[in-house]
Amino acid sequence: MNQGNLKLEKFQNKGKKKQQKMFLTLGIVVFLLVAAVILYRSYAVYQEQKEYDAIKGSVPNYIDNYDVKVALTIDGNASDTFPSKDAGKWPESVSCDKGGATGYWDYNNWSLVVQNLTQTRTKCEVHFVSRYFEAELQGTDPVLKDGMIPVTIDDTGKVYRASLGSKWYEYANQKWANVVLLTNPSSADSINPGDLIAENAIESYFVWIPRYKYQIFNEQVGNYTGKDGVSTDYGLSKQIQVTFETKDVAKSNGSTYNSWLTHPAFTVFDTNGMWVGKFETGYKGATSVAGAQQNPNNGVNGTPDKVMIKPNVYSWRNIQVANAYWTSYNYKRDYNSHMMKNTEWG
Repeated sequence: MNQGNLKLEKFQNKGKKKQQKMFLTLGIVVFLLVAAVILYRSYAVYQEQKEYDAIKGSVPNYIDNYDVKVALTIDGNASDTFPSKDAGKWPESVSCDKGGATGYWDYNNWSLVVQNLTQTRTKCEVHFVSRYFEAELQGTDPVLKDGMIPVTIDDTGKVYRASLGSKWYEYANQKWANVVLLTNPSSADSINPGDLIAENAIESYFVWIPRYKYQIFNEQVGNYTGKDGVSTDYGLSKQIQVTFETKDVAKSNGSTYNSWLTHPAFTVFDTNGMWVGKFETGYKGATSVAGAQQNPNNGVNGTPDKVMIKPNVYSWRNIQVANAYWTSYNYKRDYNSHMMKNTEWG
């Protein structure tokens, strides 16, 4: 009995030792697993933080707890800092890879903005190019806003996305700078320079009018006698002398013959130029003249969702001035859109 108890006691002691070893082994395994997770997480956090630090200060206002990795190139060469605003470089494209995240370049604040972040370690690619500038414009080159797609238009009317590094405008030869707005702005990321843009993907066309001054002229009158013997006075055609100038140049206030006047369209807003609808404004969805003659007045909101500026569409008419004002005002508020005034139309 005692011997049995002794054997049992020895067995129990041996069992306790095995349990202790098992607990010790499990403890070591759990410790190693926890340590591995901590090390991995620390490494991941370090990597994310390192990537974020590389662009910290240049890429503000990210959602808390989400990091973004930016792959940046300038003229095809990798860089870890964005070029300054006055460096002559311009963002050719911005794209992000995860969870519907979208990126765009904020031209006013000269910074990258990323929206709809839902995952960590989202990667955004930003490609800058040496932007084309035309000497003729003397610093009044077109200013792009988010959502504006620079384009070239061939002789058949086909529209292609332009590279900002190419000669996509040349005012010296009457080749204007054109941009389009897309019906689906998020699709811009998939359109590369040189790609054809389908007409049904375009919502509106705009053309850049650079700031200029012109020389005041006198109307020259001539006389013409037709076959019927009737004499008619007419104004002789005259080339208007124009010089482009930036808002940093003191404006000209001439009012007499041969003096120079900076066009008031630019001095009102103190701007280097403006984007103007390339065609008459149309009523989106209209398939007839009657369909385009609408006045769906919505008070101070207007009806901006019905604006389209394209060729070969029905012009929006029969609209009250107040409705036209608010519709234009709310069309693209971040573009400072507004109904054109007489001074600008002139």
